[in-house]
Amino acid sequence: MKKKGMFTGFFTIFSFTAKQSMKGKGFKTAGILIGLFVFLLFFAVPVIMANVQKSDSETDDYGMEEKPLEDYEPEEIPDAFLVLDTGTFDTSLFEEFTKLWGEGVFAVEYSDMQITDENYGRLFEEYKETYKRPVALKAERKKGELVFSYYVFRDADDVEAFTDHFAELFAAYYDNRKYQTVPVSEEIAKLVQLPVVYEVVEAGGKEEDFNTTIARMIIPAVFSLLLFMMTIIYGQSITKVVMSEKSSKLMEMLLTSVQPYVLLAGKIVAMACVAIAQMAAWILLGIAGFTLGCQVAEQVYADYTNYITEFIEIVQKGSSGFSVAAVVLSILMMLTGFLLYCVWAGFIASAVDNVEDVSTAMSLYQIPVLAGFMISYLGSMMELDTVTKIAEYVPISSPFVMPADILDGKVTITGGAISFVLLVIFTVGLIYVTGRIYKGKIFNKK
Repeated sequence: MKKKGMFTGFFTIFSFTAKQSMKGKGFKTAGILIGLFVFLLFFAVPVIMANVQKSDSETDDYGMEEKPLEDYEPEEIPDAFLVLDTGTFDTSLFEEFTKLWGEGVFAVEYSDMQITDENYGRLFEEYKETYKRPVALKAERKKGELVFSYYVFRDADDVEAFTDHFAELFAAYYDNRKYQTVPVSEEIAKLVQLPVVYEVVEAGGKEEDFNTTIARMIIPAVFSLLLFMMTIIYGQSITKVVMSEKSSKLMEMLLTSVQPYVLLAGKIVAMACVAIAQMAAWILLGIAGFTLGCQVAEQVYADYTNYITEFIEIVQKGSSGFSVAAVVLSILMMLTGFLLYCVWAGFIASAVDNVEDVSTAMSLYQIPVLAGFMISYLGSMMELDTVTKIAEYVPISSPFVMPADILDGKVTITGGAISFVLLVIFTVGLIYVTGRIYKGKIFNKK
């Protein structure tokens, strides 16, 4: 049978290979199980966040859950706190804290009596007729710290366990509330509570805000990691399929009817499309799980904060290149890059004579994949501008680098389009060369 044209048989081979790829039980089982796992994982994330935040909201404002008074016997709870050295700390905060346990649970008395560790018993002698289980509180400044000392009367040492718990909670309460009692403006009060960070900016250099810094870290990582995973997961399977079919008589018959590059293109493009569809299905399941999880999370705790969506907003604000055209071009670059690496896997399989040599030859497949991944991530982080600029237009690295740079606004749409055209030309050329090698290996095998 004569070859009828440059693309004769492509769609037939594509359709047949795609159906065969999706027929296998392994493909279906892995697709379903991984899809279910992805759905449940993304569903669980917002629900867990909501539950954690709800649990935190049910504790006190300082991260420690108060032990209910009902868990203590009456004789284990002090009936009064005797406060000494009232000029050392803000006693209004102490009264405020004691009222959180309930009105009338604790009496609060103040004393100017000078008490030391040796003679604090004198204080209890003075109040023993009034209270049965008093605890004395003394505040001192020691080595730049405000130290609260609690003295338990030896005849009422049953209150010691409760006093330990009370002291821990009050220390956290006082530490958090002390700024709010300072007579300053609301803005200054907020500044006092902010954590201190610093940055060093080169004189005359371009200062980047927090959003931009995060975007430069995350966008390359997401695109390069996704492409890296796809090439590693599916590349080897394509190599094995192409290698195993080289010894098939069916391939010899097909090569008498279609061009070798058409045969390889039909098979590899079909397997790549199946892989892309499977990955897309997992991503959609993840989005669906996350969306449903957010709805459930709102039912669990209406005031919960979704840190993931907030993080996405930060990344989006820090990226100056976000637009419909940029997103579409970035996705096309990544998918075409995946196809290129699928063809590269087929090229290696076509060039290898023995199945035993496939594992060794796969190192040639992995080297450009790892190089593209490292240039994309480290190039952005370490600001290797010259290396990154070159990598944006070199086909083996541009699928890893260019999508993120388009969205970051580092490259214009025109620049991205030029890189995409170069990538397509290189991929088509590699398909042609791979087909020629594939045909030669089949008809010239010993």
